[in-house]
Amino acid sequence: MVDTNDTNDAKRMETCIAMLQGPSDEHIFAGLYMITKLDTLSIQQKCEFQRQISQVLGRDFIPRLLDTKGIDENEALRSLAYNILASFTQDPTLAPEYAQERILLHLCADLLKSPVSDMTSDCIAILNNFTRIERGQELLLRKRIITQLFAIVKTISGELDEKKIVGETNEKKMIILNDLWSLLAELSTNKEFWSQMHLETYGFICFEFANKYIKAGNFQILKIIIESTKWLDIWGSIRDCCLLDLRRGLEHALRQKWPQRERDQVWTCVYGLLNHVECDQMFTMDKAHDSKFLILLLNLVAIEIKLSLDEAEESIIKPDHSDVIAVTDLKEREEGIDRILNVLPTCYGIVEVIISWLAKSSSGTELPIPFEALFQLQQTLTELSTVVATMLCLIRDFMKSHLYTALELHDNRLTEAVHIITYASIRFYGAWIAESLEDSEELIYKHDMLPFLICYNPNVAKDVNGYLDKLSISAERVTQDSRTLDPLHFLLPGILQITTNAKAAYAIMDNAEVQQRIFAFTCNLCRRIDVDYESVPTLSLCLGILINTLMLNRDRTITIARYASQWIHALKFIMPMTCAYGTIFTQNKKFCQDLTQYELYLHLACTSLLIGTIFLQHEDAMHHELPSQLDAFIQPFNDSVRNLKALPPEFTDDSVRDLYEIIRSLSDKFTFKSEHGSNTKESEFS
Repeated sequence: MVDTNDTNDAKRMETCIAMLQGPSDEHIFAGLYMITKLDTLSIQQKCEFQRQISQVLGRDFIPRLLDTKGIDENEALRSLAYNILASFTQDPTLAPEYAQERILLHLCADLLKSPVSDMTSDCIAILNNFTRIERGQELLLRKRIITQLFAIVKTISGELDEKKIVGETNEKKMIILNDLWSLLAELSTNKEFWSQMHLETYGFICFEFANKYIKAGNFQILKIIIESTKWLDIWGSIRDCCLLDLRRGLEHALRQKWPQRERDQVWTCVYGLLNHVECDQMFTMDKAHDSKFLILLLNLVAIEIKLSLDEAEESIIKPDHSDVIAVTDLKEREEGIDRILNVLPTCYGIVEVIISWLAKSSSGTELPIPFEALFQLQQTLTELSTVVATMLCLIRDFMKSHLYTALELHDNRLTEAVHIITYASIRFYGAWIAESLEDSEELIYKHDMLPFLICYNPNVAKDVNGYLDKLSISAERVTQDSRTLDPLHFLLPGILQITTNAKAAYAIMDNAEVQQRIFAFTCNLCRRIDVDYESVPTLSLCLGILINTLMLNRDRTITIARYASQWIHALKFIMPMTCAYGTIFTQNKKFCQDLTQYELYLHLACTSLLIGTIFLQHEDAMHHELPSQLDAFIQPFNDSVRNLKALPPEFTDDSVRDLYEIIRSLSDKFTFKSEHGSNTKESEFS
């Protein structure tokens, strides 16, 4: 039996097409009005019908209609044109035909003149439809169109601000304004949007973010600000007035009780800004504010980290992953874990920047913030570091348990999540202990954390680092891409400090696995180092740790005998590096004025001499010999040390002068020789 509705629709479509093909404009307009009444068609029928209409009218009919003289006074006819366009542009096959600049210019002009009218919803729909096709996006990103869109937003926003309208019209304008901000937020993900951005327009965005963002009740402006942090390098630094507005807007946002998704966007925005804005600008430009913004930010981001770690414990560490759980519960758990993996590195990154800035600023003669505020920040960071240390101990014990074995067997994705959380946590903890060791040292010893911290290396590094692209900011602002970094990089400054304590030095010397990890890491740096490469100071840190360990263990006779072979083996990569640096310094005197390079030269020579003095000269190590591979380096090494002694430091740094004096003392009492039997002198380093 034939459906009567289908029959009627078919007849009406035929009548409509016939009218559109009529001899006069009156026929065509009648046909156009008939189109708007065909609201019972199925999606497939509607698409086919629209294509027929477009073919009959031609792609230039509606643009010509909008260009017609006198059309501005005929709102009904313009409304009809936009209604048909809104319908046509829903079809991705038809939309490119109507993606024309003149249509968009007419549309923007009409919205600017009459933001609230019968055609407004159709105009917004057309704009949104164009964002879904390549040609439409290209048009929307043209300077003329972007300028017009912002002009409309400014007009509506100004009218709302002046309270010229009330009631239902006011609500409609709020909806239109939010729709336009949403459109601009989508366009802001493109480089072209920012390459032609005027600072005045960006200033307007920041002003709206600070003053009307909460009223708008949406997060579209925040999205635009987030996108701006990715492209700030294109058009320069942020003006102070913009930065004040950004900070005010962020403070409003931080004080709201928002759901997780919206809160996460705020952290992303803060992190992105800190990638481009100096902390002095961000946290101290408004003296009257008494550092309240910084205290608020750090307190809230610390709470976010604690909550994320608690959730990770409940979702990953505590459950037995060999158990069968409902699909809905599994999906909810996975969504929670995905959020943790996104928000945790961001929040850690914010805290790392704050720690670095506080450490640098506090070393000066004048504190950047009042002492009372500094004390509050210190308390917050100490509490946070305790929470993170506890989590790292929990993860360490978890990795030794049957639950972790079950996790590896049943869910490789959750195994990766464990490593991502561990990596990010170690990175933060390394930044903290480097700047405030006294608040962490007791906890490190109490829970025997040092072996785990040093030896940890994610066995799914490729996948782990894919999640860590955000972590481009470190204790030194910006370092190498996280995908190239072993987590031990972040711990080196702190370990260097902690190994000045005999307890830590003994822990390293008494643990073969820890020694091998540090040797392997140092050897890898020696293999790929370049004199212009960032790993020069990193290698100095590694060698400094070895020097501290050797100096504090030199009188432990039994331990020295036990590990002599490992330390002598380390000379295979340390001595050749020393010789290479000796050659560089001999041939290029400018390196003598480079503190970083000179300091590494001292560390290389000092480490080699200490190993020789302790392990080859000590009576319990006399049966050990230099590896045969080093025979060719003995004379160049001794020449390098002699040349180094002739280059006393021109720097005022006390640590450099101390290293130089140690080398002088060691070289007076010990030199490397081809035959081990004549490799000692009757004296002992003290």
